[in-house]
Amino acid sequence: MTSAKNADDDKRIRFDGTVNLGHLITFAGFLVTCGAMWSAMDKRVTVLEDARIQQRQIDSRQDADAAESKRSVREDLQLISAKLDRLIERK
Repeated sequence: MTSAKNADDDKRIRFDGTVNLGHLITFAGFLVTCGAMWSAMDKRVTVLEDARIQQRQIDSRQDADAAESKRSVREDLQLISAKLDRLIERK
């Protein structure tokens, strides 16, 4: 019966409450990794925000150019229409 009890004790998970240098180094490495990851993420977010601002400016310029082109086409069409009207009136 004792050997069966010893086998059961060997299979149990045991908690070792001691803290050694390996634990401290692992924890310090974890903290450094988290800090580096946070810094990299912050840089990425900043780059994305800058890109959005630049894209917004580009979009505004393109919208203004498109509106100007529309105005120009309308003016040209009005001129063509007026010239056609004059041509028709001559005949």
